Amino acid sequence: MGSGKGRTRRAQAVATPLNPDMSAFSEKSWDEFVASTGIKTTKLFRYYLGDDVALPSDSQYEKLVDEMFADMVSVGAIVLPRPYESRDFVFKMEKPSYYKQMVVRLKSKPEQDAQIVFNPTYSLNKNITMAGYGTSDAVRRVYRAIVALLEPIL
Repeated sequence: MGSGKGRTRRAQAVATPLNPDMSAFSEKSWDEFVASTGIKTTKLFRYYLGDDVALPSDSQYEKLVDEMFADMVSVGAIVLPRPYESRDFVFKMEKPSYYKQMVVRLKSKPEQDAQIVFNPTYSLNKNITMAGYGTSDAVRRVYRAIVALLEPIL
């Protein structure tokens, strides 16, 4: 979290899915995490990459989304179905069509079709803050991709 520096403690998950075999989403948990830790105006890239990168590399985008996802799970913004944990997923920049997209796969099923999350070069920029719309939108898109990825196997 925060470039691996542990500047903010990850909390226990607070939302629970109605069905333990499905995931749950709570944007309120993300908003509370950002507000309670005093990082509302912190730039997204600075928080996760340690710098205000103008144009992140593919590996930097992957790191950012991976760490943001771990935070989403730890604060209860996303509650994964049992037995999954945030480290069971891998986020990669790939070119499934005309332009690169962030995709997510289960580490244990690399042959499974990846789910497109979003195009971070379009969705995220150096001016987006931790409480900004772009970050909230990314949180929602990650959740939808995780649900689409898990739906066929649950």
